[in-house]
Amino acid sequence: YLKYSEPAVQLTDKLLAITTDDKLRGFILEQKAAAFNDIGAYYRITGNIPKALEYSQKGVAIAKEGNSKNLMARCLFQIGFMYQAQDYKAQALENFQKGLALCYEMKDTNNISITLGEIGNLYGELHNTEKAMEYFSKAISINEKFRCLGCLAGVYFRIGDMYSKSHDVKDLNNALIYYQKGLSKAEEERNLNMICLLLRRIGSVYKNLADYDKALDYTLRSLKKAEELKWGEGIAWAYASLAKIYLKQKNFKKAKE
Repeated sequence: YLKYSEPAVQLTDKLLAITTDDKLRGFILEQKAAAFNDIGAYYRITGNIPKALEYSQKGVAIAKEGNSKNLMARCLFQIGFMYQAQDYKAQALENFQKGLALCYEMKDTNNISITLGEIGNLYGELHNTEKAMEYFSKAISINEKFRCLGCLAGVYFRIGDMYSKSHDVKDLNNALIYYQKGLSKAEEERNLNMICLLLRRIGSVYKNLADYDKALDYTLRSLKKAEELKWGEGIAWAYASLAKIYLKQKNFKKAKE
């Protein structure tokens, strides 16, 4: 990132010093904002969050000067993810909301859908289920309109995850409803990785509901899919889930296997 982004910033500064055409200046400012955001991404990946925030916030300011809503939104989203990673949910929400407003102005339905899901997820982590469902429902409406099966599966997956964290039977049953909806969309799209994940999640919910026969059924189906995919991580997760189910059944011999 730094190898190319820092020289890019220097080059844009030189070009801005000699450019008077407004349209061209706007383009150059957009490139400068993108370079700052890339530097921010580098520092985020390497764990230097203060530096990452500094550069991505510079990116927002430069993008605003160049009237680039697209770059402003990109920078704001990156800042939101930085705050989210640090568990600063209020600041993450603020930046996602600002980016979402810009996406609505641009009619950027893809990023609107993604951001609605991120905001819904954050509200879920804040245990504000009503607000989370408000945003998830908007994401579902957009994805249904454009028949984005993978996106729908992802949103249903997140809603299922939100409800599955509860120990309340009603919430666990809601988790099953949304995981099953996600599974239906994933199967329609033939997204084998998502199918594998959802089968295991459904098995986990049945385990928490003490329906161990169904828990084993779905988890074994998840294991079979993971083996078909030769997906090592998925196989390991499935075996770990099976061990937990057998322990609940006090079948220590199978759990040890």
